[in-house]
Amino acid sequence: MEFKVLIVDDENEFVEVYSLLLKQRGYKVKGVTSPIEAIDILNDEYYPLVMVDLVMPEMDGIEFLKKVKSRFGNSVEVIIVTGFGTIENAVNAIKLGAFSYYIKSSNPESLISEIEKAKKIYELKEENFTLKSGLSEDDVLLKTTDPKMIEIYNIIDKVANSDCSVLITGESGTGKEVIAKYIHKRSKRSIAPFVPINCKAYPVTLLESELFGYEKGAFTGALACKAGKIEEANGGTLFIDEIGELDQEIQVKLLRVLETKTVERLGANKKREIDFRLISATNRDLEKAIEEGDFRLDFYYRINTVSMHLPPLRERKNDLPNLINFFIDKFSRKMNKVLDFSSDVLDILMNYEYPGNIRELKNIIERIFILCEENVSRDDILRCIQSKNQNKIKDFDEKKEILTFEEAKENFEREYFKRLYEYTKGNLSAISKLSGLSRRQVFNKVKKFSLK
Repeated sequence: MEFKVLIVDDENEFVEVYSLLLKQRGYKVKGVTSPIEAIDILNDEYYPLVMVDLVMPEMDGIEFLKKVKSRFGNSVEVIIVTGFGTIENAVNAIKLGAFSYYIKSSNPESLISEIEKAKKIYELKEENFTLKSGLSEDDVLLKTTDPKMIEIYNIIDKVANSDCSVLITGESGTGKEVIAKYIHKRSKRSIAPFVPINCKAYPVTLLESELFGYEKGAFTGALACKAGKIEEANGGTLFIDEIGELDQEIQVKLLRVLETKTVERLGANKKREIDFRLISATNRDLEKAIEEGDFRLDFYYRINTVSMHLPPLRERKNDLPNLINFFIDKFSRKMNKVLDFSSDVLDILMNYEYPGNIRELKNIIERIFILCEENVSRDDILRCIQSKNQNKIKDFDEKKEILTFEEAKENFEREYFKRLYEYTKGNLSAISKLSGLSRRQVFNKVKKFSLK
């Protein structure tokens, strides 16, 4: 795993020597002599570790440390470097969030040791996020043959490393949070927190305090200070689900946060600098909500720099085989159980409409693994689909019983030539003689029905 280090020191010789030393150890290194330039670099490119000199003319190392921690939180670690080390300076730097403190006259191996520690922490954070989110580049849920989903992933490729606000729309259960996590995972903020909040999960009064946090005594029951979701997302991504349900008063406050990059807890008179990327999701038609006066136009424009609409599962049936296999494999490993899905069962899973989209497919297969032991039957599927949707299977069964003439003819031909192929052990001349067709016609049928 690549680990990048940014070196900031007004002494060009130090930058060159330590850049060479770290590159020889396999690190990717960039060195600059200006702390202001370094801040600009961090805004455009993610570096998990920065080495910064304590004494510089444009900005000292402590001020630089404060700016980095305010803007990027714990996603960026900082090692303070100086030629004049004192215990007081070291303690002060650590209190302000520095990872460690290095004196230039010390053995370089002690610095390498600290960098190795920072790298291990970075790798653990990366692994922990992957485990928690359940996402990876090879996740079958991220693979698609659907043109609409391919376009969505093309958009993600373009916006992932920017800080623009993203609005994800689509029916309930289409995987909006999965896409939001994937954008975060692909971004320069991937090591920092991904903080989700669902607007439907809280009443208006509680939602405000959950988002913005509060000071002790701000309201009845506020017995201690509490950081809100916005502060928790500092340096990372805030995901607001069901944003269409957000009260207009909170819309105004959140708009101010997005514009000023500061947040104020309830009951406080002090603003805190904040840096996060906003991803929102909704199944509402926000443009219609604006026309009806339920949603603010200025807020809509602020959260909708880039938008993407997730199609319902019934409109991306080509992805169903991969999704079905993914969930079967997932729950087989999770429950240490192997089930036999008959062709009839798989037929139903492939032709069901899924009004609850991917979430419903996942729940159906999970229930199958909970309730079944070895073989999965049609009755098992009926037990695992909500009763209000079972008529959709009956409709499918009725349609299945009445075939068109061409469908019935093709089914007959497939079975007929399959039996001839097995009987003659694949001898095309024998099949030609038994069927009364030419060898060329027999060859075409064998090819058409994939009998080889």
